[in-house]
Amino acid sequence: MGISLVSGCGKSTSWARRGEKSDETGLASFNSEERSVDEPSTSVEHESVSLDDSGFQLTSMSSTAKSPGLVTLEAGESFDEQIQNASGVVVVDFYADWCGPCRRQGAIVHELETSAAQHGALILKVNVDNHKAIARKFSVSSLPTLIVFRNGEIIERQTGLTDRTSVERLLKM
Repeated sequence: MGISLVSGCGKSTSWARRGEKSDETGLASFNSEERSVDEPSTSVEHESVSLDDSGFQLTSMSSTAKSPGLVTLEAGESFDEQIQNASGVVVVDFYADWCGPCRRQGAIVHELETSAAQHGALILKVNVDNHKAIARKFSVSSLPTLIVFRNGEIIERQTGLTDRTSVERLLKM
């Protein structure tokens, strides 16, 4: 009998014995033998290790990315801290859930999450309905709007749907 890896969102990893009965979440469980490892990552490498005489095969994961490439600003989080603490450029995607072009823009920036992390850039998504004061501060009146910051200063601004190639260029600024 082996152990299979169950992972969610790249943030935590747990091991479950293959073939055990699953609960309603679909995850197998086996009491005290279950282990969890918190491991934030955007890019993951897999490595299998066999254990002697145990009948178990473990799968371990290691992160290859140093920081997340995409973050959504949640209620109570500081926009200014995200911008000031970034080590590279920050591409801020101002959007609204009801905006069709914003959904298309969102798909593009989500596709580029790994690329952003590889370039040391951060994509910060800001919902204008949840963060009206931030949208006003940066005079966001049309959606979607991308604003690029480097060292806390605005270096570029794009209004309207921006194609993938242009967003990739912004991440490399």
